[in-house]
Amino acid sequence: MPTTCAEYLQMHQTSWLRLQASTPSLLSYENRRLYSTWDVSYAQVERQNANSARLLRLWAYFGHEDLWFELLQKGRPGGPTWFQDLTSDVIEFNKAVRLLCDYGLVEADTSSKERGTESRGYGMHSCVHTWTTHVLNETRDDDMAQLAMVCVASYAPNSRQPRYWVVQRRMLQHVSRCLAAMALVKMPSDGETAWIANSFGHFLADQGRLAEAEPFFQRAVQHWEIALGPDHTSTLSALQALGTISSNQGRDAEARLVFERVVQGFETVFGPGNPAALGAVNGLGVVYHQMGQPAKAEAMWKRLLEESERAPSHHRLEAINNLGVMYLTQGQDAKAEAMFQRLLQGKDTEFNPDHITTFEVMNNLAIAYFRQGQIYRAEVMFGQVLRGRLTSLGPNHLSTLKAIYKLGCFYHDHGGDAKAKVMFEYVLQGREAVLGPDHPLTLEVAAMLDCLNEDQGRVAGA
Repeated sequence: MPTTCAEYLQMHQTSWLRLQASTPSLLSYENRRLYSTWDVSYAQVERQNANSARLLRLWAYFGHEDLWFELLQKGRPGGPTWFQDLTSDVIEFNKAVRLLCDYGLVEADTSSKERGTESRGYGMHSCVHTWTTHVLNETRDDDMAQLAMVCVASYAPNSRQPRYWVVQRRMLQHVSRCLAAMALVKMPSDGETAWIANSFGHFLADQGRLAEAEPFFQRAVQHWEIALGPDHTSTLSALQALGTISSNQGRDAEARLVFERVVQGFETVFGPGNPAALGAVNGLGVVYHQMGQPAKAEAMWKRLLEESERAPSHHRLEAINNLGVMYLTQGQDAKAEAMFQRLLQGKDTEFNPDHITTFEVMNNLAIAYFRQGQIYRAEVMFGQVLRGRLTSLGPNHLSTLKAIYKLGCFYHDHGGDAKAKVMFEYVLQGREAVLGPDHPLTLEVAAMLDCLNEDQGRVAGA
């Protein structure tokens, strides 16, 4: 319905007085004037399409950029009636968003983000988003906050999905927003809370943010133990994730106990040799290897290979790669090379050449080449690994830092100390930020940098 100029001015004056009373912390007259204008626009939107207005309120619990239909639709099954109507199809969603665009509150995202088969997103200015947070949601709406968490947790891909890192990169701001909300919202100790925490834990772990991921897995385990019991598969899977984090952070004794409990739990539920336990068996192998017990590690990985013959799984690939790494540490370089080549050629199961796990195998193969004196092949492959990880994961992911460290080691061994120093310094800064200054991987690169500086000092002195 059209609004006359007099009506609009009256609405503006009314909203202005209300905002002065409800938002005394606004710092400037300009901000108050903008907030009042948006408040008037919101009132008009609400009159024309209630779902558009509700979407704007919900948006406060997402990031302010790149909100798209498929992300919201993931939360449709358990959402309120208005939300189910809004996400029934992309036409209804676009109709609701178009009205927000007409009033200048939202605009189509024209950035070059990779979207794959997903629809384009919409965004709003950060100031408008602040207004949706502090004015439209002056009192936090826990139901809307939890709805946003369900959408994001449902959409977050796992690390076995094709090009999962592309989707994760697009979701980063929305996950960050949900993580902040989860610290404030009072959520029940039930299965849904555990599932949300578990999803966010895996997302953070995939991003290399292990210390941040750990409390989410702990929360998932606690809630699932209450809701489902200590030996339920969901509880055991979250425990396995905790074991992996402990192992990656150098807490091997702790990780071993967790993996042993998980293996025992799966075997209690499903019987010995069940594929559900393979991830924990693989984790035990890693822990034994890190604790300097190669015979026990090899036994675990060979057990995994034998059991995965009956039910192939991605853990089979991990076991072959881990065996290759162990052979490298034992100086059996040709044997290690054969394991890595076996993976890259897909002799055991389909191996996705675009998956970031491929870069881990390529990195290990480059080390095998280097150890056997195949210097040119090693350098080329190290470069491929680094470019692949920079493109897919970004410059500060742990896997990217590992690739930079390995390339730095290569240059150090071949007289390129200036290049090596730059790389070691970058890796040191990155690992300190992600893992902390006392983590074994941080200390590893710090020691390499010290050795390099000592060598350069001796040369300068001579």
